[in-house]
Amino acid sequence: MTKQFTLLQLFSLADGRLSTSMEDVSNMLEHICDAELMTHHLPVAMDYIKNKNPQWLQDVKAKLDSIKNIHRAVDSFEAIVDVIKE
Repeated sequence: MTKQFTLLQLFSLADGRLSTSMEDVSNMLEHICDAELMTHHLPVAMDYIKNKNPQWLQDVKAKLDSIKNIHRAVDSFEAIVDVIKE
């Protein structure tokens, strides 16, 4: 089954900083890993995804880099999150 996640939600996985909620991160990792994860499993799941570096993660990182390049004046994490929300 395919699930849709927003760029803001995926930003947490691509950047490593929490852009939405831990519940979003947990839901995404559970879907990606196709397993029910406990909180202490989340770092291991993140490492797994980073090591695998799937195409969708590369695409999200490229999109975020593009946003950062377009908005060069935006240098803080909070400002980048605001740009993505818009």
